[in-house]
Amino acid sequence: MRAKEFISEQFEKRLGGLQDAVVRTIPGMHVIPKLQNQDAYKQYRFGLALASSGPGQPRAAEETPWGENMAVGVYSTGDEEILKAALQAYGVDAKMITTKKSEEPKGTNTTSPLQPRKKNRYGI
Repeated sequence: MRAKEFISEQFEKRLGGLQDAVVRTIPGMHVIPKLQNQDAYKQYRFGLALASSGPGQPRAAEETPWGENMAVGVYSTGDEEILKAALQAYGVDAKMITTKKSEEPKGTNTTSPLQPRKKNRYGI
């Protein structure tokens, strides 16, 4: 047995039986057994955790009120009527988890820090 074959066998045993070409060409690959490919919501939540992670950041929430549930946004009373009719026809209920109208969150600066434009000498 050549040393090249021996080293390859050790790699395969240690890294779950991947082919040598895969082991050597994809650096730093991790498998996360609790995040299976069939659960897109958990993958999405983990993606959010990756995006917001860093030193001193709080632990990401595992679930939100959105959950794995279908979410539908209504922007007018007409949209709301359509949603209610569809819910009734399908025999399911919905729960509103946000406010009806769009508002700035408290603490949002709603005035510009720039000075307003002044008219020039021609009044424009």
